[in-house]
Amino acid sequence: MPECLAHIWILWKDVYLERESGFGVQMLKVRDIMGWANAFQVSLLPFEIECIQAIDREFVGAHDGHSQPESKGKQPRSGAGR
Repeated sequence: MPECLAHIWILWKDVYLERESGFGVQMLKVRDIMGWANAFQVSLLPFEIECIQAIDREFVGAHDGHSQPESKGKQPRSGAGR
């Protein structure tokens, strides 16, 4: 992971620790991430939310044994047009 994105890894780990447990690992939804951000007064950019979700997709896929390379799954938007 590029050093400039290291903070996103830390954000994902912080959100992950607040993940609800149940029957298997469920992917984080935007409402989960935003709920965490609101509770801890953290301002997130849309790109950061998308990156957190991309990391989580890989984590859940690996945990379930069905991991796909990121290039075949949904990728974060480039931020073009902002």
